[in-house]
Amino acid sequence: MERIKIEREDGIVQQRPHIVLLTHLHKVWSPDEAFVSTEDLLDRLVRDNPQMWGIESSFGKRLTAQRMGRMLVSAYNIHSDRLDVDGTKVRGYRRSTLAPAFGRFGLDPSRKPAGPVQPAEPVPKEDATLCSVGVAAQESATRATDQCSVCCQPFLLPLPGKTVCEIRDDAHTAARGLVGAR
Repeated sequence: MERIKIEREDGIVQQRPHIVLLTHLHKVWSPDEAFVSTEDLLDRLVRDNPQMWGIESSFGKRLTAQRMGRMLVSAYNIHSDRLDVDGTKVRGYRRSTLAPAFGRFGLDPSRKPAGPVQPAEPVPKEDATLCSVGVAAQESATRATDQCSVCCQPFLLPLPGKTVCEIRDDAHTAARGLVGAR
């Protein structure tokens, strides 16, 4: 996991745009704000990350409300909302709508697990790997199946024998090939 983090920082491995969007939204969104208008979010994203969301991006133009909305809906099933502000309907997003996605990616510290999850049986040292949050994970059927063995994020719907979440990057793809998860 450390190697992947270093490669991302060096630009060798790139995260998918919807994952970067979620991370950047978390950074530009103050925890005390319950609702932020779409235009305000777009302005903050472009201001703080012009190389990703501004005209300097590889996409060649500024992030639009429609493109951001499509990424959030298709990746996380997050929809915008309308709020009445001084008699005017303003379209934007509620933090409570984004909170589950923030939690799944470990961006919301209040939603992190209280402690390490213990496997069903002791894990032999040679069968264990160290997750990014420091939890020992075992790639076998005896492992507790409530979190991903690669990134240690909790499964929304734990399934028997499922050990790898649906994130699509090199580490997860390799683990699925080794583990035989779908």
